[in-house]
Amino acid sequence: MTPLPSPGAVLKFTMVYNIGTDLTAINRQFFAYIGGPPAESDVNNLANHVADAWSSFMAPLCTANYQMESVEGVDLASDVGAESTYVAAIDGTRGGDPLSAAACAVVSMSIGRRYRGGKPRTYWPLGVSSDLLNAQHWTTDFIGDVNTAASDFAAFVAAGVSGGTALGPQLNVSYYNGFLAVENPLTGRYRNVPVLRTSPEVNPITGWACKPEVGSQRRRNQQRS
Repeated sequence: MTPLPSPGAVLKFTMVYNIGTDLTAINRQFFAYIGGPPAESDVNNLANHVADAWSSFMAPLCTANYQMESVEGVDLASDVGAESTYVAAIDGTRGGDPLSAAACAVVSMSIGRRYRGGKPRTYWPLGVSSDLLNAQHWTTDFIGDVNTAASDFAAFVAAGVSGGTALGPQLNVSYYNGFLAVENPLTGRYRNVPVLRTSPEVNPITGWACKPEVGSQRRRNQQRS
């Protein structure tokens, strides 16, 4: 597969969770860096740093029934950038009855441009039954706690340093712009294919806001298994 175009000095971190029996639930975050390029050991150290951030700010809002298994780090500055996986195995620490595996706190992130499709967002596997105002909404206190945690998480990660590599602000990286209708020559049907940008659009994250509605990542229910 042809690699995606480079967004420059950016590290991608993928947090992998154990939700019930599901080991495919993830959150993905992008952070700028200066210095480097990082060695594999630096990427591992910085992935460890991300795990520490999750332990400090997200684990207290995550049910003890879930676990953050690992953090995968990849240097996106080139298609041969270093990558490494830090095995974390950090349990959530929030007491209370767990919610459906699909339930999540959706945090929208502000950037300095508008685009079709809204804003970048993260579907965090957070919250327990006592955090619900009703079947569809979070309590005001929980929303405030998530907003604080998302901001503190990003600030903590952005202060990470290993070797000659220092992390910077959280980013949104956009690889695609619009769609192209492509006809199937056999069926005559059309499907929309995302159009890859020549150069990715990279924007700093300027704010975080948890949506009041309970979000859903249905595949975390493994309804197709």
